Amino acid sequence: ALIKQADLAIVIGSDLDAMTTMAWRLPLPGRRIAINVDAADANKNYPMDATLERSARFAGSLAQVAPEREPWAGDLGALVAALRDEMRTTPETRESIEFLENTEAALPTDAVVFADMCIPGYWLAGHLGVRRPRALHYPMGWGTLGYAFPAAIGAAAARQRDGRPV
Repeated sequence: ALIKQADLAIVIGSDLDAMTTMAWRLPLPGRRIAINVDAADANKNYPMDATLERSARFAGSLAQVAPEREPWAGDLGALVAALRDEMRTTPETRESIEFLENTEAALPTDAVVFADMCIPGYWLAGHLGVRRPRALHYPMGWGTLGYAFPAAIGAAAARQRDGRPV
């Protein structure tokens, strides 16, 4: 609902496939612009009002010239709480939301999480309350099962000096 209320979606480097749109049920705003190196790919699942055949790096330039506007005035915390309440009362999602909230309660605030392409990973990638930048790593794409374990080992080795958990 929040996404659908947007004035415009700027879709960067995505074909808005089934994985990223909840099997094409994600309610997108009526106006959409794509930035993609392949215009056909950018438009294959949803029509775009305009497509810029550019690298995703172009989005940085766009951010430099886009005019400032008032931030969204809604209460994101209330929106997340309402969504979780709804999922808690739905039989198909009750166990998943319990898993998610138990995971959040168990994680230290400075933990870095690596998830795989599996049901728990889908829930973490879509709904984990990430508390700081770069605290959730999740592979996007097909055939990435098995990413999380070696990536977490590498991150743990790199973070060994500061002692923060992975």
